[in-house]
Amino acid sequence: EREGRASARRAEERADASRREAESSREAWRDARKAGDARDLEVRSLEERIERLKLHRAGCGNNQEYRVLTEEIERLDAQRGQMEEEALQVLGAADDAQFRRDSRDATLAQEEAALAMARRDAEAGMATIRSELSSQRVLRREYVGTLPEDLLEIYDRLLRSRDGLAVADAVDGVCQGCYMALTPQTRNLLVAEAGLVRCPSCSRILYL
Repeated sequence: EREGRASARRAEERADASRREAESSREAWRDARKAGDARDLEVRSLEERIERLKLHRAGCGNNQEYRVLTEEIERLDAQRGQMEEEALQVLGAADDAQFRRDSRDATLAQEEAALAMARRDAEAGMATIRSELSSQRVLRREYVGTLPEDLLEIYDRLLRSRDGLAVADAVDGVCQGCYMALTPQTRNLLVAEAGLVRCPSCSRILYL
């Protein structure tokens, strides 16, 4: 149960990180597209201005005005070339941002799929545990009905007073409930299976 929940929690954390990264990439892509569109609009506006100046130059009546218009057109044309170069760089940045966005979206889809699977696994694990607990409760009720009442009283009392551990294994002469060494007499009783044997230190019911 704990492992299933931990796995689902880790999957959720990865999915959250991917969501943040994907949103950051989408925002960067939107900003790059806006910058590219703005630069493209500036270039078109400059081109329209150049065309108007060319039309005006074609109808001018003296050389001085023609020369002034020509110089202005050349200056604006050079400016347009620079702006077009900048626009290409902005569009390149937008393409890079789009690639990162698509990559983050793909990663997010994978992480969300993994999260959904982890949740399904965790729920399936919980369902299995609930089923096993239900079966164990049924078996316990059946078994409890065959035990003497005084033994059940001892077991229930120990269950409450010993943190839910009423029975302990005896390994190499040591009680695994309190980790105290057992007396030789207690060990002999366990080996002889002489009825109910309890730890002299913690009173838990012992078994080998």
